[in-house]
Amino acid sequence: MKRNVEIWFCNITMILVSLVNTQENVYVRPGGTVELKCQNKSNTNDITWFGPQVVSPISKGRTIHWNSADNRMSITALYNLRISRFINSDIGKYKCILTTERISYQHEFNLLLEIPPKDLRITSATTNNTIYGIEGKELTLECKVKTGLPRGHLVWIHNRQNLKQSQSGVLNYNFKPKKKDHLSQYTCKIITSTLVLPLFKTVTLIVYYAPRVFLKTKESQMKITEGQSLTIRCNADALPEPTNFTWTKMDQLISALPTLYIDVVNRKDAGRYICTAMNLIGTGSIKTDVIVFYHPDVTIKYKNYTEGLITEMLSCYGNGIPDTYIFYEWEHTSDYGDHIRFLNGSTNGSLSLPNSNGNEIEYQNNGYYKCTVSNGIPNIYGVMKQSSEVFLYVQGNPIFVHDNVDRIYGEYRKKVSIDVHIYSNPKYTDVGIFDRNGNRLTSGTNIKIIEETRSVLASFHGSIVRVKGYKITFNLEMVTQEYFTDYIFKVTNNFGQSQHKIKIIRASSPSLPLNVTILPISNGAQISWIRNFNGGFNQTFFIDYHIKDDNIRMTIQSKNSTSSRKIAWTINNLHPGFLYVFRMFSRNKIGDSNKTEEMVVKIRVETKADSIQSLFLIAVSGSSMVGFILMSAIAIFVIKRLCRTQRQTEVQHGACQTYNIECGPYDEIDEHEMEDTLGSNNETETVIDSEYELPCNMLPHNVHSVDNQKSISSTSSVKSEEIDGNETFAKDICINSYEQLTENRDLPLPYDCTA
Repeated sequence: MKRNVEIWFCNITMILVSLVNTQENVYVRPGGTVELKCQNKSNTNDITWFGPQVVSPISKGRTIHWNSADNRMSITALYNLRISRFINSDIGKYKCILTTERISYQHEFNLLLEIPPKDLRITSATTNNTIYGIEGKELTLECKVKTGLPRGHLVWIHNRQNLKQSQSGVLNYNFKPKKKDHLSQYTCKIITSTLVLPLFKTVTLIVYYAPRVFLKTKESQMKITEGQSLTIRCNADALPEPTNFTWTKMDQLISALPTLYIDVVNRKDAGRYICTAMNLIGTGSIKTDVIVFYHPDVTIKYKNYTEGLITEMLSCYGNGIPDTYIFYEWEHTSDYGDHIRFLNGSTNGSLSLPNSNGNEIEYQNNGYYKCTVSNGIPNIYGVMKQSSEVFLYVQGNPIFVHDNVDRIYGEYRKKVSIDVHIYSNPKYTDVGIFDRNGNRLTSGTNIKIIEETRSVLASFHGSIVRVKGYKITFNLEMVTQEYFTDYIFKVTNNFGQSQHKIKIIRASSPSLPLNVTILPISNGAQISWIRNFNGGFNQTFFIDYHIKDDNIRMTIQSKNSTSSRKIAWTINNLHPGFLYVFRMFSRNKIGDSNKTEEMVVKIRVETKADSIQSLFLIAVSGSSMVGFILMSAIAIFVIKRLCRTQRQTEVQHGACQTYNIECGPYDEIDEHEMEDTLGSNNETETVIDSEYELPCNMLPHNVHSVDNQKSISSTSSVKSEEIDGNETFAKDICINSYEQLTENRDLPLPYDCTA
């Protein structure tokens, strides 16, 4: 039989005209089953299978020729060779031969035992499966494995994406890590069918990167008001942490700390600041612009001018942040800061001064002009509006100003001074004084002319203000009758001349007071009168009174305002029920007026009913029970005191006081002023409390009755809490005998011009 097979095989070999051969490896697990499939080109022809290590076929068609006791080999319906329970002896080459139309097809199978891969690792990974890289620098991830049979595919995976793969036992992936790759994971995995469980390694990438510097969103541009404090925190994201921070401005180091702090911000602190952070990898920086809001500095541009120009322009400018401004009214003030007027300028800060009246009042434009500006930012003192002022210098004719008079009163054979006030810009070049005949007066024995620079009162645009001017004093050392006449003052400067006329009038004693009336009141009297011509000098008024049938006279000087038409004076603490005789006179430096006629008035007696009624009204007007109780207590006290006063028949005076006439300030007025004032309705009232003790040498020696004793007695003391606000007590009045008063009237007084 063996020979028959050999002959069959030789015949087949001889028949072959052409041979097509293919080969593949087949991996089989120990104990597994493998089915070798021959590429069947025709279902009608038979397929012959050959095994390793033997020449004879395993099968032909579906017939098995392999002598196998375990029946592990079989032919399937499709002529495939199936090997079950694979063992090491099954390893080798298997082939199938198919012949059709004198063409033979041969396909070889190399059966190999499967070996799974092992020892997969990632080089340069640490024990905790991390790997380190530097941002921007190339990094190599290397993976190695013992491949096994068949060889699998090594692949790098990141974020579920395959980065690179290879069938070799080593796979490298090169890339430049970024900050976003920090803490991300990279996996090396082998893909093979030989593994029951997957084989892979994963590492975490630590990326070192330079600082990313950032500020809070609101700090990317800082807006702050001058005077406040500024704090900017510089933050950095870096690995490793920054080792150094710096703040610079225009390449100048400002701070070496992460936080920039300025205690009090100044406008010079505005600008661009750069924060730089540094670590071992590199540096990072960020810029921020600091905008400092500050109040405007105000400047004014202008030119001085001469009278006669059509207009003059002043331009006001603000320099602040923000640079949106509100311009308020301009203020015009004098040399001494006195307010003259407000002026409306334009919305852009300019002011035009029109010359609407020629050069007659153009000099009134002299002075300071204040521009006020705001941009909504206060200064360090909290003031919202800022101002600046300039002095506008306008040249023109000299002016005789507001505080000049047209008449002066003088005493015969006494010194007379005439003061003339001038405003001249530029300064006058000549001052002349002329009499009514046109003769110029010069300084000599009897005439002295004094010039000085001083403030004068002038009318500027309807306001009486102080300005820098000149005072010309014309002194006549001894006035005789021929000097009581008219004088003309002429002042000249480079722009023109002005003149002023003054008349010297001979002065006299004042006229007696008019319309003197006496109104009796409880324990006192109210005296009122109308002032009369003062004789050319300041006058004061005196009230002369005494108890009827008593030769001791009392005289008081009223502290009145002689600028009022009607004057009133109250004398308190007179003896109730007594008759008093009153008369008045006035006095100036020349002498006294005539005395008014004597008027007799009986002083009213204050009754218990009056006191109780007054206290009751006070109590009723109170707004609380406490006030009512307090008023009741006071009423009881007053009633008891009145009862004691009625029982008292005599008060002993244990003190002796002497009072001098008190001379108050005087307001000089002329008769025209007096006549004008008399037409007004002003009334000045002063209350005097005449409580006093008579001088020892003035006490009466003849006491005729108890009533006479009462006439010389008065209350010895008054507590301070009983003083009414409108009353003046004994220390504020002048008490003396009429004889003593008139004997000393020629003594020098404070208003004497010769003093």
